[in-house]
Amino acid sequence: MNPPKKFKGKSVTFEQKQTLVSFKQEHPELHKGKFSPSFTSKHSKDLWTQISNELNSIVGATKDPSKWKKCWIDLKSNTKSKSAEIKKNSGKTGGGMNESEELEDLENQILVII
Repeated sequence: MNPPKKFKGKSVTFEQKQTLVSFKQEHPELHKGKFSPSFTSKHSKDLWTQISNELNSIVGATKDPSKWKKCWIDLKSNTKSKSAEIKKNSGKTGGGMNESEELEDLENQILVII
């Protein structure tokens, strides 16, 4: 038996990524991952549902809140990896050209959040 094929949906657009980063900047309690009497699990789920609806209204990918949360985790991870690679390459010696690329504005915003 062949396993079912995975369906690749639409890619997340830059506008959706920018909206997600802006939302995370407006709600710092959401990325801290700590619950308190003023910020509960229900409040967190409500915020993810809110941003999910907003992101789905923009042309591009359509996902449920858990998939958008995974998208955020992937954005953070990729940005951290790229930042670490740039830092590693900047410490190399040899006097040649710096081969590493630079972080984009959106990636810099993500680093500030995390």
